[in-house]
Amino acid sequence: MEPNKDPFLLTPQLPAAAAPVRHPSPFPWNQVALVFPSPAPDSVSVLTLNDKLWRLELSGSEVRRVEVDDEYLEQVSGGELQGMLPPSSTHLAYLQTRSLVMYDLKWQLAKTWFMVERLEEVAIRGAWISHAPLVVAAELEDTANYARTSRISFRLRTGGWRAKSARSWARWSWAPSSAR
Repeated sequence: MEPNKDPFLLTPQLPAAAAPVRHPSPFPWNQVALVFPSPAPDSVSVLTLNDKLWRLELSGSEVRRVEVDDEYLEQVSGGELQGMLPPSSTHLAYLQTRSLVMYDLKWQLAKTWFMVERLEEVAIRGAWISHAPLVVAAELEDTANYARTSRISFRLRTGGWRAKSARSWARWSWAPSSAR
């Protein structure tokens, strides 16, 4: 058997997972709001409760924290947060209660889009269906009928963007591809 090959892997052409490395957190335990994927290699993105966006760079036994931006939205770390995979090599994305937040790392610019139509709806999960054009699917939790029926409804909403200008992603518009 080849070295670094795990005989129990479902796909034997992949190498075995690397051994875990433990790092002490560079943040107090009660200040991290969300850890989510970063497009930069060997790093993750972190939102802290003081409304700052960070990049944690992991290299060997070292963890280096780099402040990316602060207070780029009215409330950066509030609400229910759910990380998403980066939509491109220069953007971060996460769901924040009723909105999709995309952050352009190159221009240090954040843009939000409402994913819901009513206050009773909350976006609880999301994933990119396509990257060209950008199309996202979000699972919505709807509590509109909870008081009457004691039931919560769930549905999937999809939507995408069409560039109005090849130079600026900030001018893209949200175009829902399905109604409720």
